[in-house]
Amino acid sequence: MYKDILLAIDIDDKSSWTASAPIAIELAEKFGATLHVMVVIPTFGSSLVANFFPKGYEKKTMEEAAARLHTWTKANIPSGIKKQHIVGHGRVYEEILRGATETNCDLIILCDRRTDADMLGHNADKVAHQAKQSVLIVRPQAFPYISGLIKRYGNGYHPRAWGRWCPSRGTWAAGLHQGADECGLDGVL
Repeated sequence: MYKDILLAIDIDDKSSWTASAPIAIELAEKFGATLHVMVVIPTFGSSLVANFFPKGYEKKTMEEAAARLHTWTKANIPSGIKKQHIVGHGRVYEEILRGATETNCDLIILCDRRTDADMLGHNADKVAHQAKQSVLIVRPQAFPYISGLIKRYGNGYHPRAWGRWCPSRGTWAAGLHQGADECGLDGVL
C-alpha cells in the first residue's frame, strides 16, 4: 500500500519521535516501504538575527544535523528497513512538504506535541492541510491505540480515514455502520 514513507522528527525533542517512529517502522516493515527520515533546521527568520551568528554557522549546523540524524537512525530504525536521511533548512512545514514531494512519498508521519485535543500545532496543521499525500499525525497519548489498530487490522489500516476498507460499502469505514459485522468492524474504532 505504501512504498515511501516520510517521517519528520526533531532529534532534540524526544516527544517528536517516541510515538511516531514506532508507527513509521511498523508500516515500513509491513509494506516493505522506504522510510525517509527528515529533520528540519529552521531559518533565523531575518537577516538582522543572522548577523549575530558567526559566518558559516548554518552550514555547520546542517552538517551536524546530518551526522546526528545518521546516528539516530542507526540507534532507532532496524537495519532491515530501507531508509534515506533528509536534512531540510527553512520553515518546518514548507520543508516537510518539499521533502514529501521530492521523495514522492505516499504517507507523511509526524507527531503533534500539543496536548490540547482540539487543536493541532502550527506545523502539523499546515502539513495536514497542504499535503497532497496522506498524513498521519500522531499524538503521543494516542500511540497505544494507533499501534493496536495497525496490529489488529494489518494491511487494511488506512491512517487518513482512521478505519478499514469495508467491502460491503466499498469505502473506508470507521466505527459502527450497517454491515459492520461482515467487515470485521466491531465498534473498537
